[in-house]
Amino acid sequence: MYRPFLRFAACLCLLALSVPVAAQVTITLQNPSFEGPRRASLQPSGWYDCGFRGETPPDVQPGFFNVRIAPASGSSFMGLVVRDNDTWESVSQRLSEPLQGGSCYDFSIRLSRSDEYFSVSRTSSKDVYFTQPTKLRIWGGSGYCDKRELLAESAMVTNTHWKQYVFKFK
Repeated sequence: MYRPFLRFAACLCLLALSVPVAAQVTITLQNPSFEGPRRASLQPSGWYDCGFRGETPPDVQPGFFNVRIAPASGSSFMGLVVRDNDTWESVSQRLSEPLQGGSCYDFSIRLSRSDEYFSVSRTSSKDVYFTQPTKLRIWGGSGYCDKRELLAESAMVTNTHWKQYVFKFK
């Protein structure tokens, strides 16, 4: 079995992540709730930046780019942005255990879209709001940032309050 990595790509605020597994096994993640010192352009510890070359990594929010939503729990969350130049922020990490073929997995995460995210557009060089709804995609692969298989995809995240999303995949 290959030791998969999870990759997240979205314009979302992310919080409280877990991957319970059907056969009494829990796959753990490092820093699953994205806690850490609030800072712009540096992903939470335990997470690897998979963004585009020349673009910034995710932020530990709130407090940057006019993002004011309070964490659902803890003191911080990760913010990811989708930009108007067809780039987006994403992260990855190695799972504690490999996924097993034929096994069912449950995964839950709280997601929210910020009603404000104010930054400079690289396309127009003007200040703009990056607040359009988007999807969260969860990929499995054999290395950091590898997109071997799409494991799950959310509906469009339109909510501006924390909402739990549950995914099941096999």
